[in-house]
Amino acid sequence: MNSALEWVSGHGYVRLWEQLHRAEEAALLSADPNALIGEATRDALRLRGSNISNRDQLIEQLNRAKNVLASAQGIAAGVVAAAPIADLAPPFNPPDVQVTQHIVVQVRRAINEYRDESRSGIVRARNQLYRTIAMAGALTYALLIFAIGVGVPRHTIVSALAFFLVGAVVGLFNRLYLDASAETAVEDYGLSAARLLHTPLLSGLAALLGSVTLPLLSVQINPTVGSDTAGQQTIITPTLPAIFDVTARPFSLVLAAVFGLTPSALISRLQNEAEKYKADLKASEAPAARGAQP
Repeated sequence: MNSALEWVSGHGYVRLWEQLHRAEEAALLSADPNALIGEATRDALRLRGSNISNRDQLIEQLNRAKNVLASAQGIAAGVVAAAPIADLAPPFNPPDVQVTQHIVVQVRRAINEYRDESRSGIVRARNQLYRTIAMAGALTYALLIFAIGVGVPRHTIVSALAFFLVGAVVGLFNRLYLDASAETAVEDYGLSAARLLHTPLLSGLAALLGSVTLPLLSVQINPTVGSDTAGQQTIITPTLPAIFDVTARPFSLVLAAVFGLTPSALISRLQNEAEKYKADLKASEAPAARGAQP
């Protein structure tokens, strides 16, 4: 992928985090045992609050590693929370410490990969929303150009724009209400901005579509019978100029407002998935660093 395009898409930030994490893991291999005990304790705290599927096994490995390192340093057993492990009893040789270092590094890598995958998930959700915005925007302009090209009366276009704007405003206010309860302590790489951009566009289109389909469906459910030029009875179907007439049908603005809320329900699954990634990042931080990116 082109370097500039990678940063625009957000994947460059994830790649940078991955490189920083590899450097961090390499530094742990040359750390002294006392520093490793501190890092292992920190990682154990991060694992206890995380949603990593194998966190219990990782915590057990860290506890074993702390026992080895503490005993190798001559630290009293009570200093380290883990209970002594029989198969790791002293005397300890240098290879024991080296193996333990690699265990601590592997656990740190598991945590880092978990967090990097969560960041990647947020970026993918953001890019998916931007693709939706591009397609919906193109469709909106295509509809407007088509209406002008076929000579739709001006008042009809104005009424359609009124439906669109009502739905867009209602959808935007609903989006702001939902974002008030969203996680903001974790960087979302532009996901919130993408939501603000896409919501009024989709809500406006939903309001426009609902304002057309509901009157047409209501005729089929509760038909109005009239007579044609030949005197035969027929069902009266409202024409598009009649549907898009705010002055004659002001209640249509209320329908547009109701349909403006529907996109929020349709994309709730995508939103919940993105919020789960953000919650995973928040939960896997060390307690002392909650609210900041470690």
